[in-house]
Amino acid sequence: MKKTLVFFRGKPSQGTRTDWIMHEYRLVTADTCNAPHKKNQTQNHVVEMENWVLCRIFLKKRSGGATKNEDDSL
Repeated sequence: MKKTLVFFRGKPSQGTRTDWIMHEYRLVTADTCNAPHKKNQTQNHVVEMENWVLCRIFLKKRSGGATKNEDDSL
């Protein structure tokens, strides 16, 4: 499962969007895929295991501004 989060600068209601992005990756098992998604229901049916998340944080590429040498340095 992959979630994409965008970082903002300032207060939530008046913030400005930045070019920083975070992709959050989680492993999904068969039990978590078939689980009903209700807000008030606890997830007792999920297999007991440690939850691990892998995050990738990066600066979004700007269109037309970067050259090949700048892309290689990232």
